[in-house]
Amino acid sequence: MPCNHRTGQRTSSSLPCSPSRSRRFAHPVADELTALNAHQPAFDRYRGIEAPVTLLLGERNENKPPYGTSFAVLAQALPQARLVRLPAQGHLAHTEAPDLLAKHLTDAITTRS
Repeated sequence: MPCNHRTGQRTSSSLPCSPSRSRRFAHPVADELTALNAHQPAFDRYRGIEAPVTLLLGERNENKPPYGTSFAVLAQALPQARLVRLPAQGHLAHTEAPDLLAKHLTDAITTRS
């Protein structure tokens, strides 16, 4: 979440932030992105997954790169999945609408089909 460096506050919450804290978390990003880019998922095998699958998508990201377009590929590989669109959300529902996200996560975990 972006910081307002003038006030030292996060722009969407009241938690304090600092550039040094952000740098500490940014350090491994290059290695993580390299690993993600090198990974070749076996999408052709996803249809065989028999466990219940729920895909959660912030509706503001639908069909928009990078999250929505990546999501579309995953949803196509998992036609048996239940798709839940989180209204008025993007990819930060865990910070912007944690109660809504928690509800849908709880539903996904407790629903058997």
